[in-house]
Amino acid sequence: MERGQIYDLKFTTLPEQHLEDQSALKLASRAFHDRTLLASIQVGFIGDKPRSLWKFERVSPFARPSSANEHNSVELDDRGIAGTRLRDVHGGLFSGIAWEW
Repeated sequence: MERGQIYDLKFTTLPEQHLEDQSALKLASRAFHDRTLLASIQVGFIGDKPRSLWKFERVSPFARPSSANEHNSVELDDRGIAGTRLRDVHGGLFSGIAWEW
């Protein structure tokens, strides 16, 4: 990657199949170590939908919120997708979407 260039990065997160404890996924986030002027995070749900979703921006891994409130709540669209757009994220802090089943 080169500084100043635009990149479209995508990833898929799935529960690990070989683990005995099949706990449900509860968040999708990334730490932005290099300055990122615009980022978009989307999560899509097939089948069961979570009962609440929330977003968070620029927090340490220990400060990620554990529930939705009136300021961070996110709704699913008609396709079962929730998203957030982030501007000027950096400093190794986490941003993303979390949910509760």
